Amino acid sequence: MVVEDWAEGVLAIDLVDSLLYPLLYNRLDDVALTGGAGAYSLFTQHLWTWFADQRKWLDALVAVWAADPGHSEENQAILARIVATWAGRAQEAVGALASVIDAQVLDADSSTSLNEITQTRAAYWAKVTGGAV
Repeated sequence: MVVEDWAEGVLAIDLVDSLLYPLLYNRLDDVALTGGAGAYSLFTQHLWTWFADQRKWLDALVAVWAADPGHSEENQAILARIVATWAGRAQEAVGALASVIDAQVLDADSSTSLNEITQTRAAYWAKVTGGAV
């Protein structure tokens, strides 16, 4: 992925991260714990905490862009375009990983979890962009 606009690049990566991190480091953590993989759980706790910390500043940045008094409509349209361009690609990439996980890990049900995470993120972006996504 190469884009000239740094903000689009950051948001495109976040569209992947916002699907990948909840899937790998939250949902699969539960599967790991019930399956006896405590070491995976220790590892995921660190990454999940990092992701939660990153969400704070990134969500705040997006909120400021979307609510900017002089440019909110333009910014919301740009955000909607970025999401329309990259969200499907992010879902496709993480979906391929979820399929491999489902084939390898009994009871992972990663594809179902990914669909739930995707719906949650779609609702977030619809709210941010005023329903433009």
